[in-house]
Amino acid sequence: MLREVRVRRVNHERNWSQQPHTYGSRLVGNVMVDGVDSAGRVIVRSSLQLTEYRTEARQLGATVFHKLVATESGGWSIYLKRVNLTNCESIFGMLDMHM
Repeated sequence: MLREVRVRRVNHERNWSQQPHTYGSRLVGNVMVDGVDSAGRVIVRSSLQLTEYRTEARQLGATVFHKLVATESGGWSIYLKRVNLTNCESIFGMLDMHM
């Protein structure tokens, strides 16, 4: 229910923070399994390139780390996600990333 409320709020015509809407593209690559932590969670690392366009284009690069736990159904669930921006010392406007 809360997600539906959030979607309606973001898409509402009076939502000034998304006027104009943000458009973008993500490219994920170099996905590597780095090992297992002390609790048995799988550590996965990947590279991320994000191009975002709202009133101007912006490029962001990052290394992303995930810790995954096995689920009872045989799948995986994200336990932790950490994003290390490559250009983290730059000055950014609002980091929206709703796309």
